[in-house]
Amino acid sequence: MLSSQNIALVRSTVPILAEHGIEITRTFYKALFQTNPELRHIFNAANQSNDDQAKALADAVFSYANNIDQLENLVPAVQRIAHKHVSIGVTASQYPIVGKHLLDAIQTVCDLPGDDPILDAWSEAYNVLAAIFINAESNIRTEQSQQQGGWNGTRPFVVERIHKESDEVTSFLLAPSDDGPLPPYQAGQYLGVQVSPDGYDYRQVRQYSISDFTKEPSRTFRITVKAEPGGVVSNHLHTTGKGAVLQVRPPTGDFTLRPTGRPILFVAGGVGITPLYSQLKQAIIESLTDKITFISCARSEDHLIFDAELTKLATEHDVTYKRVLEQGHTADHEGFLNSDVLGSWLPSNVPDIYFCGPSAFMTAVHRAAKNLAIPDSHLYSETFGPTLPLE
Repeated sequence: MLSSQNIALVRSTVPILAEHGIEITRTFYKALFQTNPELRHIFNAANQSNDDQAKALADAVFSYANNIDQLENLVPAVQRIAHKHVSIGVTASQYPIVGKHLLDAIQTVCDLPGDDPILDAWSEAYNVLAAIFINAESNIRTEQSQQQGGWNGTRPFVVERIHKESDEVTSFLLAPSDDGPLPPYQAGQYLGVQVSPDGYDYRQVRQYSISDFTKEPSRTFRITVKAEPGGVVSNHLHTTGKGAVLQVRPPTGDFTLRPTGRPILFVAGGVGITPLYSQLKQAIIESLTDKITFISCARSEDHLIFDAELTKLATEHDVTYKRVLEQGHTADHEGFLNSDVLGSWLPSNVPDIYFCGPSAFMTAVHRAAKNLAIPDSHLYSETFGPTLPLE
């Protein structure tokens, strides 16, 4: 437990972190990789170059300091990050390395002497937080390994089938090379996919949502990948042929359905549809509610993903399916989704809303939901990449 004195010292740094947090985390990552280049096998280089990882870590450090005397407030964030750590292969032995460089960055940016009590307070606070993460990640790995068909680390999978969903998006059906059983998973969870693209010195790991769901034991997983401009792994996968072998980490992630009996509204933006489509199928299979609405947003009809599958599900089950297209005369709404359009499609009872897509899209959906007085407790979302605030 943290001493009351150190709790007060950590809280006193909140204004400093608000002003200099990103500078601290940029300094941290630069020194971390210079001294420990092997960690580049774990961290996404693209998120370093665009500052997203630095921003996300700065926000996490600020939140930790701001809640240092109410750590229970951090439980959802800890669980979300712990799942991501497991999916990229973070280990307990790496936490002291990270801690040293984070303390060094705080000292450097804040120009503190080596014996400043703030550094001792942060050292104690970091060790407490590291222990929380190490325990959470250990529990996740234990659960993964104890499931029927479960495993830890990477497992080779063969690309069994490839299906082009649009010019930019392709689905890959993956089967384990050992033909062994696969573990059950929750809709909305993702796989960590590890590849070694030509021309790169370090392995690359990315998370891709499992884009289908079944309650029955399955021998395959499906992932659906958009070829992002400049995306190292996504474009590598799009050049991957049938029969290729990928190293895959087990299903993880906490963006899963929280059954309440309330109506469910899914709002998907582009390839953000991947976890939501899986969740829709689970909601139908398990009869989680008698009122489901699914909104798919895309640039045009050519960019819609799973449109035929969604149309079929809507026909066979009591699902309301709406299409929002920036351009497209067949859309239920042409233009961008806004509060008025969303409000006109809301069920009479306040629903639970699950949404995923590009960051600007998610911010817009979050704002629209707030404008419609949807409580935060009814909102669930997943961010692809580092977790950043929606507002």
